[in-house]
Amino acid sequence: MNMNHAILIWDWEPLVSVASIQFGAPASPVITKYNLQKLEPACESADWDSYEFPDTDTRIYVENGCIERFSCYDNLFYKGQNLLGLSLDDIRQILGPEEKIDTMVGASIPIEYESLGLTLWMEDDVIAGATCNAMIEDD
Repeated sequence: MNMNHAILIWDWEPLVSVASIQFGAPASPVITKYNLQKLEPACESADWDSYEFPDTDTRIYVENGCIERFSCYDNLFYKGQNLLGLSLDDIRQILGPEEKIDTMVGASIPIEYESLGLTLWMEDDVIAGATCNAMIEDD
């Protein structure tokens, strides 16, 4: 199946999955199915591997062979609504009040919905990207 020109729609189920890709699932089948490209580590201390979907701005992050996080800057649908491109007010109507707004990282402001396993990245007053994961256990 040629994925190069297919538009991938990312339907998010909080704490469970993005599309058919489940958090905590083995990464190898997903890497093979979508022909994911391994990326250089973001920093020397990174204890995860990053893989990018071809022709997209979407990545998975893998630790111990399992999918831990998913970030996308193409689209992220929740209950039929694409969260990317919305204002923070629109997001609050869909998800409720955020748990935390963090300090700026680069050009983005992280909007935290930790109980949903979601960080939204706001740039120029609209949601430009999202990072999703399962519930993070405290160490």
